[in-house]
Amino acid sequence: MGNKKSGKKAISIAMAAIMIASIFAMIAPAFGVRNVPVPSGKAGIFFLDPQHDVAEKNCTSRTIDVWVNSSGTIDGGSVVINTTDKTCANITSCLYNSTEWDQFGTNVIVGNGESARMTFGSTVQKNPGTYHVGTITVHCNSSIYCKVNLTFIPGRANTYITNASGLQANVAMENGTFTCCPPKIEVEKTVYDPDTKTWVEQIETGLDENVTFRGLIHAKCCNLTNVTVTDVLPGCMEYINGSAKVNGQP
Repeated sequence: MGNKKSGKKAISIAMAAIMIASIFAMIAPAFGVRNVPVPSGKAGIFFLDPQHDVAEKNCTSRTIDVWVNSSGTIDGGSVVINTTDKTCANITSCLYNSTEWDQFGTNVIVGNGESARMTFGSTVQKNPGTYHVGTITVHCNSSIYCKVNLTFIPGRANTYITNASGLQANVAMENGTFTCCPPKIEVEKTVYDPDTKTWVEQIETGLDENVTFRGLIHAKCCNLTNVTVTDVLPGCMEYINGSAKVNGQP
């Protein structure tokens, strides 16, 4: 009896350990950040996550995380990020992580969204590692496809880290991109239902009856020219020559 109880307890503990491990395994990826190593000889590296972001349509914004990976201890720093074409996309706001950096921090938008500047500081020296600096919000200003570079501005007055030894401007920077309105084509195919006089997904029909299909082509963020449409009919159907129309015209 004693052995059986002991066995049950051991199994219970083992199951609990497995459950806890499973919980950690499920939670960990949600807080993950991509690994960006510090180049040899550099005090750290600043990077964006995601590095390349996209706004699917005009007048929409995306929030991008700013991170720093420090090869030595770190207690603060500064970062300046620039957009290469504010008519395509500009930076509307920035916000340093006040939970991570509890001593001080500033958020400044320079010009008409040309650049974002964040300073950040901690009351304690942090160990070498990757830390969340803050976020920038990038806004798409274009209704057609365009792409800008999001670049870190180097130099002692712009992007650097600080530690017990002072200001460290010898940092690497991994720049990113932001795309507005990537070209996209969507095709919708329907068939005409003569009973309901509507365009539907499918109908039932008999032999030797004419069936009319409609294809709608939607172009997002681009203009279409010289469009060619190819449709493959099943073996039981035959195309009627001269029946095709474009925008209602033969």
